Amino acid sequence: MSNSKNNSSSIRRKLALVIGNQSYVKKPLRHSENDADDLHDVLTKIDFKVDRELNCKYDKMKDAIKTFSEKITTNDLVLFYFAGHGFQYERQNYLMPLDAIQDSDEIIVDKSKLIQVDDIFKKLSAQTAYVTIFLLDCCRENLADYKIINLQVVETSDTSTKKTKKCTITGSRGLFEIRATGGSIIQFACAPGELAADGYDQGRNGLYTKYLLQHIAQPKTEINLIFRRITRDIYKESKANQKPYTSSDIVTDQPIYLSAGDSEDATPSEAIRRKYQQYYVECFINTCQKFPIEECYINLSITRTEEQDKNERSLHSANSDDVFIYIYEEIYRNSTAIDIKDIFDKCKDQRKQVLITGRAGIGKSIFCRYAAYQWAEGQLWPHYELVVLIKLNSLTHLKYSLVDLMEKQYFPCENLSDSYKQYFTSLCGEGKVLWLLDGYDELPLNILHQPDSVLNTIYQTQHHILTSRPYAISLSYKTQVEIIGFTDANIAMYLNQSFEQPNENESESQNLLTYLKLNTKIWGIAHIPLHLELICCLWRDNKLSMVEDALETQSLEVTMLYDKMVQWLCQQYLTEQKHTTVCNLTRTSFREKCKKELEFFENVAFHAMKDFSAIIDPKVFDEVEKTIGWFISDYPQLFNIGILKSFNDKRIGSHVDVKKPHYFVYLSFQEFFAASYVVTGLRSGRPENSINFIKANKYDQRFRLLLSFVSGLLTIYNEEQPIQYFWDAILNEPLDLVGLRHFDLIISCLEETRGSPSIHRRKEMIDYIVMWIKIGVDMKENKILDYIKQALQRSYILANEISIQKTLIQLMQREVPKTKILTLQLISKMPSSNFPEKLVDLMVRDLNNKNYHLTDAIKRALYEILEHMPHDVVLQRLLHVFITQENTKLTESVYQILYRIGNRSTIDATIQALLLATKHESINLRKTACKILGYFDAKTGTEDVIKGLLTALTDVEPPAREVACEVLARFGKQAPTEEVIKGLLTALTDIEPSVREAACKVLAQFGEKAATEDLIQGLLTTLRDVERSARECACYALASFGEKPATKDVISGLLTTLRDVEPWVRAKACETIARFGEKAATKEVIEGLSTALRDQNYAVREDVCKALGSLGEKAATKEVIKGLLTALSDVESSVKVTACNALIRFGEKAATEEVIQRLLAALSDQACYVRERVCKVLKNLGEKAATEEVVKALYTALGDKNWSVRQAACEVLARFSEQAATEEVIRGLLAALSDVKTSVREGACKALGRFGVRTVTEDVIRTFLSALSDEICDVRKGACIALGNLGEKAATEDVIKGLFTALSDVKRSVREATCKALARFGEQAATEEVIRGLLVALSDVETSVREGACKALGRFGKKGATVAVIEALFTALSDKEKFVRLSACIALGNFGEKAATEEVIKRLLSALSDESYFVKEGAHKVLAHIGEKRAATEEVIRILLSALSDEMSDVRKGACVALGNFGKKVATEEVIKGLLTALNDKEKFVRLGACKTLGHLGGKALTDKVIEAGLSALNNENSYVQATACRILAGFGKKAESEVVVKVVLNALKDRHGKVKVAACHALERLVESTATKEMINALFTALRDKNLSVRVAACEALGNLGEKAATEEVIKGLLTALGDVEAVREGARKAIACLGEKLVDFNGINGVVNLMLNSPSGGLHISFLGHPNPVTEISRRIFAFLTCKDRLFSETVSFDGVHRVKRQSLLPKLET
Repeated sequence: MSNSKNNSSSIRRKLALVIGNQSYVKKPLRHSENDADDLHDVLTKIDFKVDRELNCKYDKMKDAIKTFSEKITTNDLVLFYFAGHGFQYERQNYLMPLDAIQDSDEIIVDKSKLIQVDDIFKKLSAQTAYVTIFLLDCCRENLADYKIINLQVVETSDTSTKKTKKCTITGSRGLFEIRATGGSIIQFACAPGELAADGYDQGRNGLYTKYLLQHIAQPKTEINLIFRRITRDIYKESKANQKPYTSSDIVTDQPIYLSAGDSEDATPSEAIRRKYQQYYVECFINTCQKFPIEECYINLSITRTEEQDKNERSLHSANSDDVFIYIYEEIYRNSTAIDIKDIFDKCKDQRKQVLITGRAGIGKSIFCRYAAYQWAEGQLWPHYELVVLIKLNSLTHLKYSLVDLMEKQYFPCENLSDSYKQYFTSLCGEGKVLWLLDGYDELPLNILHQPDSVLNTIYQTQHHILTSRPYAISLSYKTQVEIIGFTDANIAMYLNQSFEQPNENESESQNLLTYLKLNTKIWGIAHIPLHLELICCLWRDNKLSMVEDALETQSLEVTMLYDKMVQWLCQQYLTEQKHTTVCNLTRTSFREKCKKELEFFENVAFHAMKDFSAIIDPKVFDEVEKTIGWFISDYPQLFNIGILKSFNDKRIGSHVDVKKPHYFVYLSFQEFFAASYVVTGLRSGRPENSINFIKANKYDQRFRLLLSFVSGLLTIYNEEQPIQYFWDAILNEPLDLVGLRHFDLIISCLEETRGSPSIHRRKEMIDYIVMWIKIGVDMKENKILDYIKQALQRSYILANEISIQKTLIQLMQREVPKTKILTLQLISKMPSSNFPEKLVDLMVRDLNNKNYHLTDAIKRALYEILEHMPHDVVLQRLLHVFITQENTKLTESVYQILYRIGNRSTIDATIQALLLATKHESINLRKTACKILGYFDAKTGTEDVIKGLLTALTDVEPPAREVACEVLARFGKQAPTEEVIKGLLTALTDIEPSVREAACKVLAQFGEKAATEDLIQGLLTTLRDVERSARECACYALASFGEKPATKDVISGLLTTLRDVEPWVRAKACETIARFGEKAATKEVIEGLSTALRDQNYAVREDVCKALGSLGEKAATKEVIKGLLTALSDVESSVKVTACNALIRFGEKAATEEVIQRLLAALSDQACYVRERVCKVLKNLGEKAATEEVVKALYTALGDKNWSVRQAACEVLARFSEQAATEEVIRGLLAALSDVKTSVREGACKALGRFGVRTVTEDVIRTFLSALSDEICDVRKGACIALGNLGEKAATEDVIKGLFTALSDVKRSVREATCKALARFGEQAATEEVIRGLLVALSDVETSVREGACKALGRFGKKGATVAVIEALFTALSDKEKFVRLSACIALGNFGEKAATEEVIKRLLSALSDESYFVKEGAHKVLAHIGEKRAATEEVIRILLSALSDEMSDVRKGACVALGNFGKKVATEEVIKGLLTALNDKEKFVRLGACKTLGHLGGKALTDKVIEAGLSALNNENSYVQATACRILAGFGKKAESEVVVKVVLNALKDRHGKVKVAACHALERLVESTATKEMINALFTALRDKNLSVRVAACEALGNLGEKAATEEVIKGLLTALGDVEAVREGARKAIACLGEKLVDFNGINGVVNLMLNSPSGGLHISFLGHPNPVTEISRRIFAFLTCKDRLFSETVSFDGVHRVKRQSLLPKLET
């Protein structure tokens, strides 16, 4: 996969596949769908083409991956994201489609339905994409313990049958680590083997995706930086519980941006910031291997502060040992690490200036880059506008201005504008720039002391940090910080990073770590970052010889390390450049084959060092050519060894550019080659020049490392004469007058000699060192001791020198505490690997000393010795003392030392010794051993520790057994083993009460993990224990087990315990029942708790109330409620509060008159928190409690002294709504709007708003207007909401003006609420001023405000449909947020045809393709509202047709509706074809919409296919679709009439759904108006007797519309019977009978009518004038006469449309006459 292509986004496609699986049948997730939706939206905004799939089953997910992979072409930027379940099995990762988890009682995973991650990765990577990003947000549930069934098809002997074999396999927690390859980057939501958080319940996204969404679209941000930021933020929010795993193999030189953004307008400051954000740590050897800068380990330690200087001055005047010790402790006791962000805290001056020192290779430059990066990321020092990092070795002179210095460093090829230069100068003057000056020690002497240098300007006027080696600094700084290199933990982590191969990582890094700890010297060297990198490099290529060397010499000096590194570089050079075979070449052979190259580097390095320069000027190359006698240009390849850099920041390539300045990649390599030059001189026949150089410069700190290298190289050559030359030059005149520099020089040079006893004048040097140690301890000038201590702490050889160790023993034998403390300072820092036993004995002996300062110094010294080096002698001596001594003070001191240990090997040895001590004959020792074992649980929970404690559980002495139990409790985070459970069961029956009690406490700590049946039974037995504390602890343990112990026996035992003589036991029993919840809600429990409500002890009554509340509504019996009412009068306020809480849990069951009356009384309670809880109860009871008395009491509570009661009263009144809206309450709430407490004012707003129009008075409105200006935003927001709730009646001119002002409120929530209120007011708020304000709000930065403004304008109707509004809503259709676009659509839709401009319709067409289905749906609705005249263009119709195939059902439905509203204009063949397809849609509402639309199209849509589709729809499983199909066919009328159609519609009359039968009735009357068949009339006659009222009415209407064609004798009888039905049916039957005409007479229907008139209970009939020209019977004439009679008896007759209603009581007398 190529990474070398152009990174231009204009020629590269960006493709993404986003999958979110949430709705698993078991263990569904909360946020996966939101995560996938939101990532889809964000990626689309940055020009990704995104395929999104939600809730995929196996086939769908596999097809989606295949389809996506086939789209990928060369040069594409590809992203794959999965949110859902995933896990590892047999070192392979699997993603879970929905159907992988089986729907069964157990959680079973079908392995055949899993998708292997490697397969996906290979498919996506196989297409040679530019970059592949692979993101897995899995492991939100631990699937390791679930049953994974491998379903295999097994052939049987009978080939016709197969059977399924189930094979249960075991998965592992989390995902397995995979490495990125071929230009890809992989990120898991959490580390391999760990679980990820699924987000918070109230949040929208999971934790990982939350920050992925936040960072992935950041413009102009390099891809690796994006994922580092995600990791950082998740690690921070999860409090170090979750850290995403990232693996990157992107090696392109060009930065990769997911979102290019607009970078042309970036200011120079922003350009510098972006440069910092791209920082990596590049390895010295493998420059392609880079580490993220934030993964560096920067360890700092304060070495000098102003307070320390003051204390040291006090030290000189100390007149006693005690005063001296106290001051000394104050200075050095807290000499601990300091975080990088805190380094300015010790600077007392206004100008912050810090000196940071560190040895060669310690990481000073990395510190500067790290600090600059963290500032650029906003993690450090945000008060500085700019941080400027200057590499001092790049400066050729110092006569710059501050602006020039910055410009030269960052914009050498650009000319900064004068305005920016002026701006930068002003920043410097205001102290808003921090300078990072890196490498003071690398500045040449000839420019260091130039007058008027920019360094002097910075030193005197600017905030800055300066880095340097310790010896080189001449400037004075009050605050000094030292970089102290790697910690032990850093080394282990660095090694894990260094070995990248997944199958070798753990073993290789562990093997090297073990090797490094072989001896103290090698281990010490490894704490220097550069040295550790060199060691790693050598280990990979030459590890066997390194191990042999180390075992042979028991040492590895820095010189040897550099020598081997140079040898390795030569090996690589010979192989790659000269193509020379290098197998089995000796050191001498290597040097011979690279003679010219090494000669060149030695000369270049020495000439530069001699000139005190780290920069190699081109003139140096000319001098070197003269010295070596050959031309560099003849050997161009010698620059390819990889040791020199030119100032274009790149290693020298295949050409030689000696005209540029160069420098060694590390200054220490320059010093090594310069030392090699000196050694060559000493070994030659003319050593004078080298000897003179040594003598002249031996006390110059700049040459200290060089001389150490000389000593080491001479030791490697092992030639007597050169060694003698060197040491004579060191030890002879000229000598340091004071002697300390000479002391330091001797130590640094001796350290490189491998401790050889034959070194020339060695004894003389050791004696000299011993003399200075004694002087340092005896002198009060502690600076001398500090100097000695710093020199000795790096010398592994001298720390093991016998003479020095004897001296330390002698000093510890003195009686003066001060001497011992200072000696201990030396001992604790010396890296000894062979600690003398006698020295340990002296230290242990003094642990009994009465002097606290001395014993504390001993403990700290021993702790530091054990922590940093695995000293077996020290550890065994301490453990021996601990085991054999019964001296309490001594054992306590040793315990304190052992407890603090973090070294693994030391911990293991300590544990073994403590396990032996648990069997010691001394009971005190056994107890103490158990106690100390317990403190190791955070560091180790080994089986041995637990076994030892279990053994102690059987100790003969009760105190030992008790302590063993207590210690086991500290292992509560781990699941107890069978042995532990067995031991605790035994302890539950121990004869000693304290042991039984301790066992219960242990079980409580273990919680549900220990809830076995045996232990539950054991605790049940303990409930009957004779000791109160044991019974109490048994209850506590059972409660910690959760609901699992809620068995009949346990509940019965707890009920017995409720009658215990001890109140605290009874209280604990109640707590346990409360933990069981509704599982314990039996009749017996409720009765028992009801009785316990009368307990004499208040704590029991309180816990009883809690228990009753936990049981929920099941406990809401009359007796319980009566008891709780009694509790409301309890003397203890806490009981009353818990009684209220229980009533809240009971819900409406507690809403009795008696309860309400008692709550009324409690509203006057003296305790404010009781009154508050009473209000909460009333709120929960709702409107049932809204009696007149309660409302009055709440009015009184509005004036309560306590603000929480006033707030609660407002909440209750809001809940009561209009029922509480009395004048008195309204006055009280108006007063509350002026309350001092924000929450009270806010609550009053809500309450008044809920009261509705009854509160719309001038006072209320005036008060709300005042609240709109409240200083608290929540009150202003509440006032807006309340005004909106009051509706149009509150829409006065002043209110509208107030809301207009609120539209520009500083708080988003207020502006949003204002928009909603204006929307509620509708057209009444549509003033020009408000419209202008809403138009401004359409440009608000907050999405919710823009959305609200759209909605408000949409509610303004025609008044709001101005040109400006339509244009603004038109613009809003392109808003970046989907809900704003949707609201704009709806608003335009409300304007109807008035908004149907050409531009709006075009934008709506664009919205039909919106990424959000909400917006697409809204656009369809708008087009539907605009209607046929304005929107039914060919383009609109074409897009709507396309939308019929959209993936979202709501969009397809909206398209159907829009097409339907366009009328017959869209009745084209294409549209009808699309609607016919929609009739088979999987979603019922789409099918329904298609049916309706076809119906609207009428006859124009009538084709055989449409009729066929309609008939097919009649067989649809959805009743809505069937009914609509009937209506379609009815709409076509006679044109659709056919035998088949009529038959299908008749069949629909037999459907079980009423709505279908109703539609069938109407369809039949339209289809067969000309010929009513007997079958059809019989069907309608049958429908007259249908159970469904609507069907009977529809049948009457259909028969009536058919007229005389339906007038069969059966139908007339049916209709006459229907006249006795309910009113709606009677109405239909009357109308139908009136339409039957003359045939009513033919079938003697009039008689039936008259009989019904006389006997019908309905009290009235509808009869039309018969109007028939032929004679009728006498009875019909008589009826006609009655109907037209004007008699007073008929005064109740009402006529309308020729139909008369005749009351039965009026008609009957006439008929009788």
